[in-house]
Order: sequence, then C-alpha cells, then structure tokens
Amino acid sequence: MKEKGIRTKERVLAGATEIFHRQGFSGTSIHDLIRETGVKKGNLYHYFSSKEEMGLEVLTRARDDFFVFLDKSLQGDRPSAQLANHFKTIVRYHEGRNLVGGCIFGNTALEMSDRNETYRAVIHGVFEEGRRRSRGVLESAVRSGEARKDLDPESMARHVVATVEGGILLARASRNPEDLKACLAVLAGLLGIGDETGTRRKSDQG
Repeated sequence: MKEKGIRTKERVLAGATEIFHRQGFSGTSIHDLIRETGVKKGNLYHYFSSKEEMGLEVLTRARDDFFVFLDKSLQGDRPSAQLANHFKTIVRYHEGRNLVGGCIFGNTALEMSDRNETYRAVIHGVFEEGRRRSRGVLESAVRSGEARKDLDPESMARHVVATVEGGILLARASRNPEDLKACLAVLAGLLGIGDETGTRRKSDQG
C-alpha cells in the first residue's frame, strides 16, 4: 500500500505540474486538478492539505529539476561552448513543448510574487542560482580570453537571466520560436559566441 501511495502521489504531482505550468496557480481549480490527475478529491487532500501546499511542492520540484537542467546544459570544453550549449538546450526545450506554458518560474514570478512570500522566495532562489552559475562561466571566459577583459561577469550574468526569461515570454506570446532565438542570438553576439549557438534567425543566415 505504501508503494501504491507513493505512485499515486507522484501521478498527482506530475499532473499538477503540467496544469500549473499551462494555467498558472490561480487559474487552476481543484476540479481542474482532479480532471488532470485522474484521482478523486479525497486523494488530493490525503496528500496535500491545500492547493497552495501542492503548488509549493510542484514549484520546489521544478526548481530541483531546473538545477539538473543547468548542470546538463552548461557543458562544453570551454566557457563559450558551455554558454552556446545552454542557449541551444533552452530553445530545444521550449520548441519541444510547442512554446506552451513558457517558463514556470517566470510565470509564477509574475503571478505570485506580490501575493505569496514563500513562492516568491523559491523563484528568487531559482533566478539567483541561474545567475550564479552563468557568472561562473563568464568569469572563466574572461580569464581564458574568450570574453573581453572589461566584461563584468556579475552584470552580464544578470543580463543572461533577464534575456532568457524575456525571450521565452516573447516566443510564448507570438507562438514563434524565432523570437526566442533572436534574443539569444543578440546575447550570444554580445558574448562573442554567435557562431556557436545555432540560435540565429533564419533571416540572418543568408
């Protein structure tokens, strides 16, 4: 029974993650969760005391998954290759979702930051970790000579996070991945890795 309970909870969380991602926390009702997860209302409240508690677990799991995503995407034999791979992986992920849902962290920052301090803190931690890891790669790029010596890794790392989130938002609104690619291509150009990212728009490829 314990194993069955674990499987049921995992199914609930998987369904809740998808629907929260698409519809947001406020836009998702208990009825929506029941329909998406395929479990009865009593089962939901057996595992979670409230929709807010369920949402927080969804968000913290998404955070942990994102940190794994960062580990896998920031790979390469030199800093520029790591950033290029990161940008390409972001594009592939959102194209794979047909741009539906956007970024759960960006969505939640807009929806919940002024309403729920716990959610806001989780999102802030996600963005800070993304900035920290980008800064580390940029510092390596400056040291190795792949980036200009006057580049400020701290400021540029913040710009990387902001550009990625903005590009995802634009592409989600337009339903056109070229908007995300264009944002990342400009960012790659600023960093001097434009030829490696594969994110140039078709109109820029001659």
